[in-house]
Amino acid sequence: MESLIITDVTVEKAIQKGLIKLNIKREEATIIVKEEGKKGLFGFGHKDAVIEISKKEVKEVVQPVVEEVVSEVVDYDPPFVVEEMVIVKPNQSDESHEDYSKVCDYLVDVARAYGAKIDVTVKEVSKKLVFQIETEKAGLLIGKHGKIINALQILAQTMVYKKNEKAPMVVVNIGDYREKREVKLKDVADRTAKKVLRTKQSVFLEPLPAFERKIIHARLSKYDNITTHSEGNEPYRYLVVDFQD
Repeated sequence: MESLIITDVTVEKAIQKGLIKLNIKREEATIIVKEEGKKGLFGFGHKDAVIEISKKEVKEVVQPVVEEVVSEVVDYDPPFVVEEMVIVKPNQSDESHEDYSKVCDYLVDVARAYGAKIDVTVKEVSKKLVFQIETEKAGLLIGKHGKIINALQILAQTMVYKKNEKAPMVVVNIGDYREKREVKLKDVADRTAKKVLRTKQSVFLEPLPAFERKIIHARLSKYDNITTHSEGNEPYRYLVVDFQD
């Protein structure tokens, strides 16, 4: 029985890589996780996951296709320190405004730790509470594949929802990153739909945050003969795009 040792940034990505190398589906594989890997904090201290994967005896093997979601890669820049904060008060109570100010203060503190000068505004846009960051060090605070900005968003959500469970959806944006990212995700959805319709084989997308999976799911819902579902556990949960007669 052929057995492979695979390493990647996450267990799920290592599994998907192994499935491709062996040309098998997940249920046709025996998987042993040797190293869980370490996510690290904001991209630091990361340790790759290690798995051993082998093929079970099966009657039929269908090769899954793994589609990599396009992500921006940014470089680390030398730091400089100064921070600023501007708050645009939404239609909320003074107490809510104070809570949002604390979130802005927190974002400023994180930026300071990274050595970046930032301006932060908070406002409601399309039923979303947007913490908009402007900085000359956008790449530094976005991080590779958006890891840092997504981590900042999760932390901001936690702070807001702890005080108000009924608060609008919380978004942290840097420059026009979220807008550009949405365009890329929709493009991935369109290309994936065309591939599934052409090959009639399932496509496994890279792990994505829930709000990005929602964008792709909404885009794919416009296609006939296409269905989607999520697999895996957060933060490595991913979309599977299937063909349906």
